[in-house]
Amino acid sequence: MMDPLEYNEEEEAEKQKRLLRDAFGKLDREAMKALEEWFRNEFGIHQAAFRVFNGEWNPLDAMRQDSFRLVWNTMYASWKKVHEPGNTDAISYFNN
Repeated sequence: MMDPLEYNEEEEAEKQKRLLRDAFGKLDREAMKALEEWFRNEFGIHQAAFRVFNGEWNPLDAMRQDSFRLVWNTMYASWKKVHEPGNTDAISYFNN
């Protein structure tokens, strides 16, 4: 375990950058679009979060969909850090 007094912020930042490059560096925009489509279809996050099932709102399904949306948005934001470091607007991706 690392001694907290020996924590090197610059070294840790470089580790994080390397991890992001390894995870997302080889995925171009087309690959991310395909991954997004797969993710939406596989986990059903393209459906409305307030979906009604048998005449009633299903809160568990809404939470499931919101959780997977959060995972996807986090993955996309990380991809964006690698491919467009100066642009932090993840929403613009979905408008293209």
